[in-house]
Amino acid sequence: MVARPTYRATEADIPRIVEMGGRFVARAWEMAYDADDTAEYVRMILDQGQVFLTDHGMLGAIVTPLPFNKAHIVATELFWWCDEEAKKGEGVALFNAFEAWADEIGAHQRSASTVHEMNPGIARFYERRGYRLREQNYVRNI
Repeated sequence: MVARPTYRATEADIPRIVEMGGRFVARAWEMAYDADDTAEYVRMILDQGQVFLTDHGMLGAIVTPLPFNKAHIVATELFWWCDEEAKKGEGVALFNAFEAWADEIGAHQRSASTVHEMNPGIARFYERRGYRLREQNYVRNI
């Protein structure tokens, strides 16, 4: 079976995104998952950004100005997930779609993050594409 190419999500794709989101949270985060909140959040992303899908993966992104210069537009990846059954290249196809969209909307900068425990080798991927480490987040559950 040939994998469907990357496509832009619509309202009709929200249940599928919510389902994949549950698997992502179960693997990456130490928190309860709320499907209704996720659906609401995805609607906001579809209004202010884009969600890209493949047969077994998703990448969500928004576009915002920098807080210190509203003319400087940043396309920010919010989540990037592929199920275990994803075909080789699906994750890269999602990221390629994100980068093409960032160019299409005239973003001055692209920003991406990762859950290091899930993908410790991702830095090489980003660096080969011209990204550099700018900031890190530390998380403390309370």
